[in-house]
Amino acid sequence: MTNGFFLSYHSALAQHRQILWTDASGTPPAITAYSPQALINLPRASFKQQLVPLHLGRFYPTRVLTVSNNMPSEMFRVVALDLDGFRADFNHPLAQTVVESGATQLDGLRAEMSPAAELLRWGGIELPLATGTTDFHDADAFAREDEAADEEFYGTPRKLLHVDEVCAQRITAFYAEHLAPNAAVLDLMAAWRSHLPQGLSAVTGLGMNAEELADNPQLQSRLCHDLNATPNLPFETASFDAVVNTVSFEYLTQPMAVLQEVQRVLKPGGKLLITFSNRFFPPKTIMLWKRLHPIERMAWVVQCLQAAGFTEIATLVERGLKRDPGDRYAEHFKEMDPLFAVSACKPM
Repeated sequence: MTNGFFLSYHSALAQHRQILWTDASGTPPAITAYSPQALINLPRASFKQQLVPLHLGRFYPTRVLTVSNNMPSEMFRVVALDLDGFRADFNHPLAQTVVESGATQLDGLRAEMSPAAELLRWGGIELPLATGTTDFHDADAFAREDEAADEEFYGTPRKLLHVDEVCAQRITAFYAEHLAPNAAVLDLMAAWRSHLPQGLSAVTGLGMNAEELADNPQLQSRLCHDLNATPNLPFETASFDAVVNTVSFEYLTQPMAVLQEVQRVLKPGGKLLITFSNRFFPPKTIMLWKRLHPIERMAWVVQCLQAAGFTEIATLVERGLKRDPGDRYAEHFKEMDPLFAVSACKPM
């Protein structure tokens, strides 16, 4: 039995839950109380914009400031912005949020001895901006290092897992919570493995490599289709009970168009399940994704879902479990690849 600690909280857009699996003793420390003194007005010239764009609502490490010494914390959020300067909030992201916390347990996997305080390090970064909409619209947000046709990059089969085995198991567990055995499921941007629970009887895979799709044992039907070239989905309206997207949302250059199509092909009340981690192919990953904090990526996904009309949005973060010693990166990383998961529903 593996122990863990969780944080659970609501925002205007979603229900959020973070879990740190750890067998270390203790409890997470209390969140530092909100302080008006941690709100600091700074001139634009103090922000190193040659490193990353300055935007309302985004989180940044304090080191991007030319005046980083003696700041209240190592991270801040831009909560106000004008032509002359900006207001940096160095309070903990959960300082003004009602938070439920406690202990949880998991069978079958082991955890590292991460200190319980680690749970607070990422807590709240996925929250929307309280006073407006976070600005994720960089001019080159959907540009990529490699702008060659995707069919060239994905034409070579890559028959490997894109996360470690433990993260893959937790993805499967997440999907198992949401998918009924008789559900008609679309695996969007499918590849060699789908990480779906066993027993699903109607899974359609849409991906980029025919050989990978043919070797995926969980697919009952398969279709090669380039969503970046043609975001329209070649399916009838209300065809699926659920759509899953596994560790591939970061490759979409037209995510809103794709989400609108997902809305169309889902049945009323149908679910969209999106999972990702901190590993990706940099040449084909959109620039925005690479600039954001790992948790902040989830905030962007949630904002996209809300804008596309999805409801009942919920997020989940899991980390801290031991990586399998046989994993190819075990010498470098002791813990699992973190799991970031989002669920949402098409309105009835």
